[in-house]
Amino acid sequence: MPLIRLCTPRWFAILLGGLFVVGCQQHHEPAPPQAPAMSAHKLLEQPLSALFPPPAPLQGTSQFQLSPVHVMQVSIRRSNGSSDHFRLYRQPKHAWWVMNNRGVNSDWGHTMKGRPVRSILAALKSLKPAPDDFDMPPRLAQVQVSLNTKGERFLLRILQAPSADQSQGIYQGQWLVYYHGALYQQPANGPLSRAIPQLKRSLLRLRLQRGWLQMPTNSNSFSIAMGRQLALQFHKKRQSLRRCFLKRRFPGNIGPLKMHLSFSADGKLAKRRILTRKHTKHKVVWCPWWHVKQWKFSPPPGKSVSFQLVVPPRGP
Repeated sequence: MPLIRLCTPRWFAILLGGLFVVGCQQHHEPAPPQAPAMSAHKLLEQPLSALFPPPAPLQGTSQFQLSPVHVMQVSIRRSNGSSDHFRLYRQPKHAWWVMNNRGVNSDWGHTMKGRPVRSILAALKSLKPAPDDFDMPPRLAQVQVSLNTKGERFLLRILQAPSADQSQGIYQGQWLVYYHGALYQQPANGPLSRAIPQLKRSLLRLRLQRGWLQMPTNSNSFSIAMGRQLALQFHKKRQSLRRCFLKRRFPGNIGPLKMHLSFSADGKLAKRRILTRKHTKHKVVWCPWWHVKQWKFSPPPGKSVSFQLVVPPRGP
């Protein structure tokens, strides 16, 4: 008798409706969360899932936590196909230490305020998952910005698609972000189109400013703080060579004097070599040759330091 009552049309309709609701709930996808309003300073402390919807539901407790950025690498592709590379290191008081080769064999460093960098971090809020079938060789990107965490561990990379790409014309000027093997996108007129050019202009203006310090040729052997300290010592010693050019100067047509200097772990000169042999014909070369022999640096214990000295014909 109870079974007959449960199978009445009324109970059967309720049971069928319940099964239909449960089945629909299994395939229902919740609405993507809205990007919360947050300052650029706090942006990198937020989980990636809070900034834009992921392409698939998160599994378990994985939140794709974004670590604070300590190093940035910026590559700007010129019209002639060559690229200009910059490396930015986070410094205290919202500043960044910029490294650039400035067209010579050694790196040079300069301090830059961090506002352009914060603009890029804020622009990462407006991202969407990119189609799986999209692919673009990184070498074709007009601008590349790589973010690295402490210890220079890779975090993510921002690329701008070429303005005229015949194979993927729909992505002309599109901004792409690679993160943990996934690809995200932002339209060509999105926030990154204002933030990245702002950083590009700041770096190009910085190249024209004075105050660049020549880093040791073996900069990778030192921390950024120690590298800056050694670069400042070398700058002061290089300026002291002005006394050699008060009475005599090199002929302007032979170019700058170049010397390779190596200092031992105790900071004393271990090796000096003139790289531009045509300068040895002029007496003024022996004044810098004698003075660099008196130089002494203060590297960390057990580490040597090397520099390439470049002096214009009229002196430093």
